[in-house]
Amino acid sequence: MEQEAFLDLDEFNESEINLDEPPRSAIHYLQQVAVSRKRCPQVVKASLDPSLLSNKPSSSEFNKQELSTVNAPTREWAYAKCDEFSWNRTLLQARRAKYEKPAGVVFPGWADYGRWRLFCLGEKEDESVRMNKESGEGTNEQCNVKPSKYGHMPTPAIVMNLSENEVNSLIQHLVQVFLEEGYSKQLFLWLYSVL
Repeated sequence: MEQEAFLDLDEFNESEINLDEPPRSAIHYLQQVAVSRKRCPQVVKASLDPSLLSNKPSSSEFNKQELSTVNAPTREWAYAKCDEFSWNRTLLQARRAKYEKPAGVVFPGWADYGRWRLFCLGEKEDESVRMNKESGEGTNEQCNVKPSKYGHMPTPAIVMNLSENEVNSLIQHLVQVFLEEGYSKQLFLWLYSVL
């Protein structure tokens, strides 16, 4: 079954198309492709030397060649980076050892989005309460809404006692809060501290 042409190239003289020259336009390129396709044989025959063929799996005879290391860094650079990483890790562990976990602070499970949100940012404020606070009108009692509880501040003692998994998941949770609720000072304090 012949495939229908996607783009009509009109009538053109195939003998005038030179496949060795660069195309002059998009239509000329498509004409070159059409001519080269017509000139290709339908069946390709390869002549293979039977002595090279064997029943052995080719993977057993495969010799691994050395990979090209043209763009690879030097060994000295790699060792220097490893030493630098090790030194920075040691410094971080020493700094973490200075801070004891604050009493009464319980970290939520690292995958618990809701509890991390409460831990860092506190309860969500009602929109009308926030508007009244900003404009200076009314009080919380008039709106019949409890005052919001603020979350923990990102103190060094809290941040330095977070595990790597907790930091990674906390960053994801804080970004999710930003996408859902937008900017808040407390949110950006936490993001800056954990990053």
